[in-house]
Amino acid sequence: GIAVIKENGLQKAFYSVVHDEIHAPMVDNDDEKSKKEYCSAILRNVVRAAGAPNRAFAKGTEGFADKPGSLSKLKNKFVTELATMQLAMRTGLSYEPSLTALESKQLAGLIEKGPHNLVAMANQSTRIVAYVTINSKAAEKNKEMDTNKTAEVKRTDEKPPKKCIVSKKRPKKVKTVSATR
Repeated sequence: GIAVIKENGLQKAFYSVVHDEIHAPMVDNDDEKSKKEYCSAILRNVVRAAGAPNRAFAKGTEGFADKPGSLSKLKNKFVTELATMQLAMRTGLSYEPSLTALESKQLAGLIEKGPHNLVAMANQSTRIVAYVTINSKAAEKNKEMDTNKTAEVKRTDEKPPKKCIVSKKRPKKVKTVSATR
């Protein structure tokens, strides 16, 4: 899964494409508003990570295939927002909207001009939600399997079979000769 790194002094959560991890500010456990904002920010960044190239889509979504101010960037931001809302509803976690009033007006105009845009964006967000859901279930299953394997290892005092022991010898270099005719 994608690591969530909590950092002191960080103002806003973000997804790091380079390190494939989510960075989030530390949250005060007593502050309910901060907890809600934190959960919403984590969900939104999970969606952004799912929208990275070669995950839910080959080219990626928000921030990966767009130029600032472009119409496709606005569409992709709405796809991210919609997927975040859907995940919040499915998980019961809080959701805090991130679209500005201007972006909302621009989207309304876009949908008014071509209602098919709304359907296309909804389909994309559904694909991202499916990707996140499938991968989170797989991660839970892997975690469960790892826990079971750890429990099995702890119960056994036997030494590992010889074929499991890693040799410290370096393999011999093999010369490659190409035959030309």
